[in-house]
This record gives sequence, C-alpha cells and structure tokens, in this order.
Amino acid sequence: MKSKVYYGEYSLKHWIDLILKKNLRLPKYQRHFVWDEQKTLKLVESLGNGQFVPPVIIGAFKDENGYHNYILDGQQRLTSILLAYLGYFPDKSKFTEETDDKLADDNDFNDDDTGKGEVIEWTFKELLEKGDNTTDTKTTVTNRIVGSGKYNVFDPKIKDVKAFLEDTYLGFSFIIPNTEDKNGQQRYYSTVFRNINIMGVKLMGQESRESLYYLNQDLYDLFSPPFAKAIRISKRFTSTPVHMDFVRYMSLLSQYYRNGGEGKVGMHYSGKLMESYYEEYIYNVVNDTRNENFPDFKGLFPDKSYQGQIKILEKAIDDLGLKQVELLSIIDMDVYFFGIIYHVFLKKKELDLGRKDALLDELKRKVSEFKRVERGSLLPNYHLKNPAALKYLRMRMKASIEIYQKYLKV
Repeated sequence: MKSKVYYGEYSLKHWIDLILKKNLRLPKYQRHFVWDEQKTLKLVESLGNGQFVPPVIIGAFKDENGYHNYILDGQQRLTSILLAYLGYFPDKSKFTEETDDKLADDNDFNDDDTGKGEVIEWTFKELLEKGDNTTDTKTTVTNRIVGSGKYNVFDPKIKDVKAFLEDTYLGFSFIIPNTEDKNGQQRYYSTVFRNINIMGVKLMGQESRESLYYLNQDLYDLFSPPFAKAIRISKRFTSTPVHMDFVRYMSLLSQYYRNGGEGKVGMHYSGKLMESYYEEYIYNVVNDTRNENFPDFKGLFPDKSYQGQIKILEKAIDDLGLKQVELLSIIDMDVYFFGIIYHVFLKKKELDLGRKDALLDELKRKVSEFKRVERGSLLPNYHLKNPAALKYLRMRMKASIEIYQKYLKV
C-alpha cells in the first residue's frame, strides 16, 4: 500500500502538549513502557547535549470519529520526556505486582528470566484523564500521580527546565496511508509496527504476535477472548503470572480437526518455532489463505461469525467450574482445556453436565498420570521435565479430547 510521508521536528514542549491534549495515541498492540530511570536520564542527557536521537514515527488513522495520530515508534522516548517533565516515575514493583502477566506455554517449567522485572503493563495512558474531550495539565496529572501512591519522585537533573523543553527539538516522520478503510489501515500499521521493531529492540513473541491480532479488528476476541485471562497457572508455581494462550489452543486444535487426529500436529514447528506456527494460523484466519495445516476458518464459522460460539464456550467453562480449578502447570491446563475447546467451540457440541463430577475426576486423574514418577524409579518423568516436546503435547491433546468425548450430550 502506498503512503505519504512528511518530515519535521517539534520542541519537547510541543511533544508534551500533544500528549496532554490527547492528540497522540498508542495503538493497542504497542508494547508497554520498558525503560528504567537510567535510560531516561541518558535520553535527557543526549537531548541536552544536542546529540542525535532517532525521530518519532507517527501514523494518521481515520475512523468514524475523525483522524487520530498513533505513535508507531518512539513511545519510550516520548514517555521518558513526559516523565522528566512531570518529575515522577512509575514504581515498577507496584505495577508488576498487580499486572505483570504473560501467556502460558509449553516451556513453563523452564525458568526463563529474559526481560523479567523490566516490562510492566503501564503506558502514559495511565496518567491521562479518560475521555477524548479533556486536556490535562501538569498540575492535574501530578495530583493524580500523588494520589495513586504508585509513583516515585524522579529528578531528571535538568538545570533550566523551561529552556530545555522549549529549545530542544525531536524529529518525526508522519505517515498517511493511501486508504480510509479501517481494516486496511489496521493491516498497514500492524505491518509497519512489526517492521520497525525487527530493526529495533527485539519484540517478545507475545508482543510481536499481538500486532497481528489487529490485521482484522473484528477478530480480536477470537485471538484473545476476555475469559482467557481469567484462566491462569497458579501463582504458587510460577515466578510470573501466566494466563491461557487461546491462539495456541486454536491453532493446534484446528490442525487436529483438519487431520482427524494428533499425529502431525505442530510437525516441524517444535520449540521456539511454535511462535511462527501461531502466526501462520492467525494469517490463515485473517487472510482466508489456503493452508495445509489448518481448515478454512469460514468453513467452520460462516462469515467468520464466531462470537456466539465464544460465549457458549465460556458458559461451558463456567458451568464446569474450570476457572476455579487450580492449574499447576501447562500439563494441567492442556488436559482440562484442549477437549472442551475442541468439542464445544470447534465441533459445536454440548456437554452433559449431569455427569460433571465424573468428568472433572477423570481429568484430574489424567493430569496425575502424566506427572507421576513411578516409585523406586531412577528415571525422571520426561513428560514433566519437557512438556514442550511435541509427543507429550500430542498426548495431552489426544487424552483431553477423548475424555470429553465420553461426556457429550447425544
């Protein structure tokens, strides 16, 4: 898609005014704020010394409410400038304690500390008053900060703040896509966002994938249904809270559905390549592409009308009480959820809840079976040690689907 690009620069004071007036927005797929105080101080020092700082990239987006300006690249820089102006910095321990989260995957036994403690679910939107028609000031934002108790005083070490903000400039590129179609703009900016970050700080798999969810905004609740965040592996057994990755289940089960069994599910995509597998599934759903791994999504859900079935699935999960089951690992989560998602969501079957207790008891026994270490054995439980191995993942999928098969209404 062709686009027009304009170039220029604004004073730091003008950038701050744009944020406070809500003339700059963050797309939903933008990553969280990841810089610490030292990086922010380094940016302030670089700007003050007249050193080169990469320009910000802004994209114009038009919808039924008019034009909006999205920050495609430069959130960390602009947020740091705003925090230096305000003199406060988010207390990461407070936000991490409440909102730090990631997707549960097959490697939950591998204690991967990459990036842990650096990413918090916080952006400058937390500081601004809700609503598009209000303009914040330094005083109103500062009062909000002090009242929350979640921010620390921050000294940016600027001698003359007024001169620094008014006489220091930061460049920009302003992109206007050659379409006013909402989904077309979303697809374009998702691609721009991903391309930018390929050349910058590497996105985590979850962050990279989430930008794809907006290739078609109508499908967001398929890729990330609200109820999935309520289904978590117990905090007692993970250093970072993790919740259900619905795309993982949908992609694996869709291939099971297409193949009529688990034999080839995930073939050639084990380990770190699984993220590519999930993205391939998303592209298949969004773009209606023919794919040997996955069935035609519109064949499963005519006109891609999946919302009603999502509600039916959530009700079945609630009726069975699965949100209250303590899940200790990905093994537990898979055994409890592969089968119900497959039969209720993909196959559109109904559970016989009159036998609910027997079903839950059988699922619990299967989890114990997969985790059991035989008494007196010197060998480790390889399933427990390496749940990411495809043969074990397929075992969990097959077992869960077969168990639920016995508790469907005829």
